[in-house]
Formats: sequence, C-alpha cells, structure tokens
Amino acid sequence: MPLVLLISPDYNLSESLALPELKTINLAQVSTVNEVQVYLASCPPDAPPVNLILLQSESDPPLVAACRRLRQYPWARSIPLIALLHQPEERLAVLEAGADDYLLLPLLPAEVKTRLNIYLRSPLPIFAGLSPVIDQLKRGTVSRAVWEQGLKQLAQQYQAESAWVFLLDQAESKTTLAAGHNRSPFPIQEGKSLNREIKALIQCEPLPGGGPHWLEVEQAPTGYHFILLLKSHHHLFGLLVLSYPSRPLLSQFDKDTLAALSQNLGTMLEMQQIQQDTQVYATHNAFMLLLARTISQQLDLDAILSLTLEQVIPLLNAASGEIWLLGPDEAWLELASSLTAPSTRRQLSRRPSTKGLLGWVAQHGQALPAALPARDPRFDPAVDLREDGSDYSLLAAPLRHRDQTIGVLAVYGQANLTYTPQDVVLLESIAGLAASALANARLLGRIREYSEQSQGLYEMSHQIAAGLDLESTLQRILHWVDRLFGIEAALLWLIKESGEVLRLTGASGVDLPDEPLIELPLGQGLAGWVAQSGEAVIVNDPVRDPRPHWTTAELLRLPLRNLMAAPMMYHGQTIGVLCLVNKDEGLFTEADLTLLSTALEMIASAVGNARLHTQTVALMEERERLSQQLLQNERLAIIGRLTGALSHEINNPMQAIQGALVLALEELDSPADLAAYLQLCLQESKRVIQLLERLSRIYRPRPSESPEWLDLNALLGEVIQLAHNELKRQKVTLQTHLAPHLPQVRGVPHQLHLVFLSLLLNLSDAIGVAGGGKLQLRSEALPEMVCIEFSTDLAVLPIANWLAVFRAEPTLKEGELSFGLSLSRDIIAAHRGLIELMEQDQQTVCTIKLPFKV
Repeated sequence: MPLVLLISPDYNLSESLALPELKTINLAQVSTVNEVQVYLASCPPDAPPVNLILLQSESDPPLVAACRRLRQYPWARSIPLIALLHQPEERLAVLEAGADDYLLLPLLPAEVKTRLNIYLRSPLPIFAGLSPVIDQLKRGTVSRAVWEQGLKQLAQQYQAESAWVFLLDQAESKTTLAAGHNRSPFPIQEGKSLNREIKALIQCEPLPGGGPHWLEVEQAPTGYHFILLLKSHHHLFGLLVLSYPSRPLLSQFDKDTLAALSQNLGTMLEMQQIQQDTQVYATHNAFMLLLARTISQQLDLDAILSLTLEQVIPLLNAASGEIWLLGPDEAWLELASSLTAPSTRRQLSRRPSTKGLLGWVAQHGQALPAALPARDPRFDPAVDLREDGSDYSLLAAPLRHRDQTIGVLAVYGQANLTYTPQDVVLLESIAGLAASALANARLLGRIREYSEQSQGLYEMSHQIAAGLDLESTLQRILHWVDRLFGIEAALLWLIKESGEVLRLTGASGVDLPDEPLIELPLGQGLAGWVAQSGEAVIVNDPVRDPRPHWTTAELLRLPLRNLMAAPMMYHGQTIGVLCLVNKDEGLFTEADLTLLSTALEMIASAVGNARLHTQTVALMEERERLSQQLLQNERLAIIGRLTGALSHEINNPMQAIQGALVLALEELDSPADLAAYLQLCLQESKRVIQLLERLSRIYRPRPSESPEWLDLNALLGEVIQLAHNELKRQKVTLQTHLAPHLPQVRGVPHQLHLVFLSLLLNLSDAIGVAGGGKLQLRSEALPEMVCIEFSTDLAVLPIANWLAVFRAEPTLKEGELSFGLSLSRDIIAAHRGLIELMEQDQQTVCTIKLPFKV
C-alpha cells in the first residue's frame, strides 16, 4: 500500500485525509522536518517506501525553508512534495522552494482525492536525464532544448538510434512534433499536423508483449519503434517514441521502467494542462466578473451592446463582432450593434431567423464554432457571404435568458482560426451575461415606459376632463394621443345622431378640408369596420389589408405605413373611433393596443360627457327660446284682451283734449281761460301716456331686465289700473286690502307683472262667466315671505278647474282657462316662490308667496 508522510504539527489534519476513497493508503505523521530522519531511522528494513510527502507549517518562512531543506535530502528529491497552504498567495514561493504542488486549507475531500490519486498511481522513478523536463513541466511549458537534451540522454541510456516526443493539442485535436534526437520516423515539415502519420503508426499491428502504456511496432522502412503512450487516466497527451534499426532487446524491467516514465510524464502533462486550464479559467472568471460589474452599471441598451463587443473581440483575438436580436414576431434577426471592419461583411440590418449560420444558432440555442464557415452545410450565401467573397472564421453563441433565446452574439476572425472549447465556453458565458443585462435593461425600459405612460394617462385624464366644450376637448385629446404614442397623424371619428354615419370630427398631423365634410358609412373603411364590429385592430401592412379607406387617405394627403384603431365606448354604446396612423418608430404592437384601450376609456368618457353637455346646452337654449316665445305669446294675448277696454280709456281723454282745444281756440283773447284749457289738455295727455307706458311693460319688456328689489303693492296697483275696465266689463267688484310697508321682494318686474295681470284677468273671466261677483286681493308680510292672496266664492269658481292647471295636469277643455296660469306657476317657481290653492270658508283661495330675504 502507498505510504503518505504528513509533516504537520496539526494532528487534526489526518482526519481530513481519512477518506473512504483513500482507504488503500498508509498515513504516517510527524510534527517537523527534523523528526523525519528520526522516523525513517526507526522504520524496519521491510517498511514500504514513502510515496508522497504532505508538508504544512504555521507561517510562510518556516514552510519555504522546510521545502528547501527536504529537497536537500537525496531520498526526498524524487518523491512528490505537496505543500498545505493557508493563502493562495503563498503558492509561488513554495513552488520555487521545491514543492511539486499545493493544497489550500481547509482541505476539501474532493480536491484531496483528485490530487492524491494523481501522485499515488505509481511510484515515481528517477530518470536523471529527464529531471529537467519534469521540473519544467511542473512550472509550465518545456523548452525544445530541454526536451532534446533529455531525449538524447534517454536514447543513450536505452541504446536507441533516435528518440522523439509528439504532443497532442487537446484544443485543436492535432498532433505535432515537440522535440527529437536524430532522425524522425516520419517526414517532418515545420508546423505540419502529424495526425495521419501518428494514427497509422498506432494502428500498426503491435508485436506481442505490449503493455497498457507502451507498444512495439515494426514499420518499414523506418525499423522498429518502442512507443510510450503519455497518458493519464484515459486521456492521451502524446507519444514518446524510441526508434531502433532492428528489434531491441529490452528487459521487462526496462519496459516497466519506461512505462512508469511514460505514466509519470503523462501525469505531468495532465498537471500542466490542468494548470493551463486553471489559469485560463481564472483569467476568464476575472474577465467575466469585470464584465458583469461593468455591464451591471449600464442601464442603456445600446451601451450594454457596445460594451459587450468592445470587451469580447480582443479577448478572443477576433477582428469584428455583431449582436443580433430577435424581433417581436421572432421571424427576423435584427442587427442591434456591431464593431465590424470596413468591407468585411455585407451590412444587413435584418436577416431571417431560420437561415444561415446565425439562424441555426438562434433556432437551436447552441454555440457554433466554424473555422471555414463556407464549408459548413448550414452556410447560406444570401446572408453569410462576405461582400468581397473572402473566407473568415466564426464563433457564435445564443443570447439566452430563462431558457429563451433572445438573440445571437457572433465574433469573426481570420480564416482557419480554430476556436478552442474554452473559447466556446467563454463566449457562451459572456452571451449569458449580456442576455441577462439585455433582459434587465428591457425590463427597466418597460418599467420606465409604463411609469411614463401611467403619468401621461394621469395627466391626460385631468386635462381632457377640465372642460365640457366638445371642440376644446377633442383638441386636448389629439394633443395627448400624439404625446403618448409618437405617431404621424391621428383621426378622431364620431358617429352622427342618425347612428349610420361616421364623421371625421378632429385630426392631428393633417389639415382637414373645410368642404366637403369627410364621412363614412358604418362598415366602410377601417374606421367604419371598427365602429360596426366594436373591435380594436392593428394593420401593419395596409397594402394587403382590404379595410383601409384609401380615398380618405388621398384626400388628407396621408401615406399609410401602418394603422391602429379602436372604438370609443360610452355607457355601452359606440360613439366613435380613434385611428392612429404611421408610428414614428417600428410597427404597432399589442402593448400599443393595450395602452390605447386604456386611454380610450378616459377619452370616450370625456367625449361622451362633452357631447352630452353640448346637447344639454342646445336643449336648454331651445327651451329658453320657447319659454320666451311663450311669454311673448301670453303678453300679446293679454294685450289683445285689454285692447277694447284700454281703447275706451284712451278715447275719453282724447275727446276731452279735442274739446278743450276747440274751446281754447275760441278764447284766444282770454289768457286765463286759454291757460285753463291747455292745462286740461296736458293732464289728459299725461293720462294717455301713463296708460301706454303700462301697456308697453306687457308687450315690450326691457331686453336685459335682471332681478331687482320690487314694491309688490306698487306693482299690483299698476296691474289693477290696466285691468280696471276689463273687471268692470266682467261685472267683477274688486276689493283690495294691501298691507302698508310691505317688504320689498327681489324679482324680474315684467315677469311678476305678467303673473299678477294674468291671474287677475283669468279670475275676472271665470267670475264673469258666473254672472259677476266679488274678488278680494290681499297682501301681507309673513316671516321671510310676502303673501299675495286672490279669493272668491267657491260657488263662482270651482277649485277643481284650478288644481288641474297648477298641478301640470292639463285636463281642461280648450278655452276654459288661459295657459297663462300654468306659465305663472313656472315663473313663481323660478323666483323660489310658491302658488297654493285651497278651499277656505266656502271660498276658492289662490295664494302666491315670494321670499324677501336673500
């Protein structure tokens, strides 16, 4: 069983080495280097030799000194020495001091198993001639001169005519001549790969007696070859060939010794490969860490892409590089960034995602190295051929994030440049970092865009709802649509009241013609189709879609590249369509449609409310016009009724004026009589003027008359004067009881004048129909109200006729009562007053109450 000597004051380390996989070894431990000699002296003669030394000390200087001291002992020079370090920075010093390898503390079982198995596979023989080779293999690459010197001594020791070493390049899978002594078994050309020759040599029929690490072959005309396989585990690293003109007489001991040599050289070559790989991986890891930190500080998508190419191209000794990203539909690869030498590639901005070398990478999600892409069956000249037709090398890796390919990272070099598996792993790692950074940048971009859209929607909702004027609302909507979507034009269609036609009501980015108005029947054109179906739609290829209305586009001088349209729904009804034309950047997407649908909820509400307000204002203006017309009709009706009576009142003073003027002419010589007659004419003319003024207040009120403080008693006095003759004609005896010092009421004079006159005339008509009677008119002050009361006997005027009028139940036959009574009710209500009807003490009482407090 192999013996491992542990030199360490820490006896707990032996527990770390007691692994099940290492149960076939013996472990001995001493505290210091000084105790080693004592331990060896105490061992019996048949004790197993030491196969491996593990050395550990508490600080650097003693450990370095211990390595040097051990190597001074002749017995320890050929035994592998592994130093146990606390810090990785110590490794260079101990290796220079004579250590063959090192392990970091605390010991990891997997690392201990791997390292010890390498050194304990077989004892390391002493070959003085190859010691420099072994020493240089421990530290890196062996020079050709050292190899040649070692091979010369080896050939002399085993009486070979020549000795040669062929090393296998694992990365490029080719075998080259490393060094030799005397003639080679093959014709040698500098830099030529000897794969075919080596394969032919190994495949020769071996002579009997070969072993696992060597074989003898006879190859004419070069003679006999004793071939040592430089391998470790199952990996072949090279061949050491001893050539003889005739079959050599090598003892079994010689063969076993050479086999041990080949095994240990294979182990050393494997260690060299591990060290090189470790150095490469360390470099790659450091670069990846630096790149990850640098990329993580970038939030801009273009900056991430450019930075990735700037870092990866020199690292892989490439001439140029490109990053392609899959489009939204994943049918195309779009060039997102490139660092390309002039005239090296055809500058395509997009390429099909299923064609060519990069298309294969995107579809299969696998890296692709190609020393001569033109010979690859996946090569597509339409997208992969250089502009000048020259050859190149390619290494491409997919940009993958969460198992989804989002693009391709590709670097290009000189033709026949072979990329190693480490290069492929490195590019895949960089592509993974870049893909994560791209995904994060896109996510941050979407979050930023969503935040801006939310802020824009919030501001839009406040501004478009700031007013109810339809035209202003439409202009604010179009302004916000341009701001939110970045488009060339927006068209806002509203459905007319008929419900069958769309009218282009507002637009941005184009000028609407004054005439003719642009209208579309429902179902015609894209807007008509959306209005009829109630469905939103995206058209990114209007030439192939039958729905766009090209006549409208030509009328507006608007070229169509792409369109998006959605219906405006207000209380479950389609009231119009908003159509966006020609997005500034790219095509319309489902995200744009979602944003438009959200915005349209606010837009439709604002447009619907504005239209409803416009309709309401129009109805109110029409109602006001009809109300004014009704008032004027009532005034004219009253004037007509008063004309007969007033003509009599006007006729009497006019006749008096005429008689006085005749007498005045006769008394021209008598100044006193003349003055008396003229004074009579003046008085009678004033009487006529007052009558006409009262009449004009009925049919010609002041146009801008506004509420003012009124004396209701004075107003009632004017009404009584106007209706005096009519009351007399209807045989109505009017009894007035007007309270003195009545509080003033705020109201419109001509309206209240009309109410009182209308009531008085209608009551006189009713009493006149009954044959005449008494009518009482009373005014009094109540708390916060002024009360005007009209009353007559119940037998004269049944209350049922009046209730039908004041309750807005027009059940009377035409002509029974004037419509002015119903109008009076509305006027009093507008003055915040009340009209009440009641039966009281066999009388019909009509009471008007008006507030006098503001």
